[in-house]
Amino acid sequence: MSSKISRRTVLKGGAAVAATSLLAACQPQTVEKVVEKVVKETVIVEGTPQVVEKVVKETVVVEKVVEPTKASSGIAEVPRNRTWIAAGMGGEMVGGFTDVEMFNPYVTGISRGGIHHIGGEGLFVYNMIGGDYHNWQAEGHEYNADFTEATIKIRPGVKWSDGEAFDAEDVAFTLNMIKGKNELTYGMDIEKYCKSIEVVDPLTVKITFNTPSPRFIWDYLTYRGSLGLVFVAEHVWKDKDPLTFTNYDPAKGWPLGTGPYKLVATSVEQKVWDLRDTWWGAETGFRDMPKIERIIVLPSMSEITQAQMLMNNELEMAFSMTPTNMQLISSQNPKVVTFCDESPYGFIDWWPVYVGFNCSEPPFDDKDIRWAISYAIDRQQIVNLAFNGYSQVTSLPIPDYGGLEKYFDAAAPLLEEYNTLEQNQSKVDAIMTSKGYSKNADGFWA
Repeated sequence: MSSKISRRTVLKGGAAVAATSLLAACQPQTVEKVVEKVVKETVIVEGTPQVVEKVVKETVVVEKVVEPTKASSGIAEVPRNRTWIAAGMGGEMVGGFTDVEMFNPYVTGISRGGIHHIGGEGLFVYNMIGGDYHNWQAEGHEYNADFTEATIKIRPGVKWSDGEAFDAEDVAFTLNMIKGKNELTYGMDIEKYCKSIEVVDPLTVKITFNTPSPRFIWDYLTYRGSLGLVFVAEHVWKDKDPLTFTNYDPAKGWPLGTGPYKLVATSVEQKVWDLRDTWWGAETGFRDMPKIERIIVLPSMSEITQAQMLMNNELEMAFSMTPTNMQLISSQNPKVVTFCDESPYGFIDWWPVYVGFNCSEPPFDDKDIRWAISYAIDRQQIVNLAFNGYSQVTSLPIPDYGGLEKYFDAAAPLLEEYNTLEQNQSKVDAIMTSKGYSKNADGFWA
């Protein structure tokens, strides 16, 4: 919905702050402490000097030693400066997790408590900020000439956390498991696009599409933000009902993952993931072992609570801080950093706010009706009121990241002809009248 603004302008002036991440260093904390001191004081009693003792209270600043944290009973102690604590992870489940023992990544209602991006990994990974694309569990992929087939090569040496090899069987099994199941996330998408998913050899998967699908690898098999399929272990899931299986059994090491962290505790209050002793990425020389030994994911909470915890060094990451609260946090804890040190202190959000339509159903299958709705929206007013001016409009439904600038450039001639940012009530009235609509007593078109 907005005019194009360069990344530099975003950082200097008005980027969307809806997904601002704040980082606080793990460090000794400076706190105030009230102590009692006994002092001697000379007083005059009927002309005779006397020395008396008096108890006074004094506030002093002391350094609090950061002790190893024990996130939950029964698990190992980890030093605070090797522990990373995040609140929110997307905003769902305010106040407490409701999926305490549910780690099935394909049932609806599951939180982003770690199964996707801490314990799990993707075939491919896209860095939205830098615009770089990484082959991860896979070494690469190739489409045929008309994009009706895709061949994926699995990286040798990838292992599940129980030591079993991650291979083509796991990829094909997962896609076939969810295919056509409306109750499972992505189930109907896989049914729509994929005619067949088959194993060619232990490290090769072939997908045959129903129609040319040049975006399938990107849309479904590439990790970016909170999107992308997470694969499951065929040797665990093959005799399970994917609609009811919880994928949770600590005695068996479930949930399994190929990532460097394992789940060690889960409760309403938190989910705790510890660094594994071994990880395929380090064993094969693909990546170094992470330095963080424990990751604690907390449920969503109010911005005020997050701000207080950041100021007290009780969080490493929080989300969706307003510029006003960010200023307060920085003034109280200079170790807290974000994407820039100037207002609005954040970075442009990767999911622009927009109005979407089911274009296969009336009246939204009529492009003129869609244009009428677009002309009725004052986008800058939304920015000013809903975001206190700390945002920007965008002419395309994509963020203004460096890797996406070429698409803004390519669309520029069309955007001159079709101004997606125009607010024009006269055009709204003309279109709606021509379509046979009239305003009711409340002033709405009906």
